[in-house]
Amino acid sequence: FELDSSSHYSARGLFGQGLYTTDDLITAGKYRKKNRKLVPENANQVIYKITEKQPVKFFDLDQPVTKDIINKLEEIQGTFVGYDEVIGRTFDTFNIGSYNKSSGKNPSLAQIIKEIRLNNKANNNMSIDDLDNIIIEIEEFLRSKGFGGFTHQGGNLAGKGKRLHQVKIYWDPQ
Repeated sequence: FELDSSSHYSARGLFGQGLYTTDDLITAGKYRKKNRKLVPENANQVIYKITEKQPVKFFDLDQPVTKDIINKLEEIQGTFVGYDEVIGRTFDTFNIGSYNKSSGKNPSLAQIIKEIRLNNKANNNMSIDDLDNIIIEIEEFLRSKGFGGFTHQGGNLAGKGKRLHQVKIYWDPQ
């Protein structure tokens, strides 16, 4: 698929930058209605069907993280005092990381990102841009492993679990 400059590309979503899509037409319609104030009043809001030109490999945010992602987060943690605070608190919450005695059950990357955001909000450790850089670092790490985006089950947070749908977040929507 291709996007031009007038298309909507989320600069800051819950799970970072990207083109957020859903497989559910009703949910797409609700987001169109919710976001209508972001476009000119006379804009023709259209819901598009996405067709990938080439298959995209998605990282499932709902699956337990692997050791290599935990290691990457520890590497990021050591680069900035704000990262040390929010990632350290998050690791303590889930009892993961090399300095915690692991429970053997890792949280999902979605849980980790949400907890990092909560820790930052509660303690005002850093700017939203600095916080987004953590996700960008993880994204770059996953790109090196052949991934082109995130996927997760949507509808749990905004929809309170009433209408679940599959979300795909394309990092390079071209």
